[in-house]
Amino acid sequence: MMIGKIIKGKSFQGCLSYVMGKTGAAVVGMNMDGKDPYSLANEFSLSWQLRPKLNYKVCHVILSLSPEEHLTPFPL
Repeated sequence: MMIGKIIKGKSFQGCLSYVMGKTGAAVVGMNMDGKDPYSLANEFSLSWQLRPKLNYKVCHVILSLSPEEHLTPFPL
């Protein structure tokens, strides 16, 4: 059974650097052009400018899978 955990944050680059540098972590889907934390953070910042009064800019979803479940990593 897959378990999801949602974390709200305020730093695009901090979240992306953490996730993309974590051993065992994988991107499982996205619709962005960037391939590294810095370029992706710039893209996210552009969309955030449409709603600058948001308290939290980042929504990081962690999926924990059972041993028999598998996801295919998204090619960066």
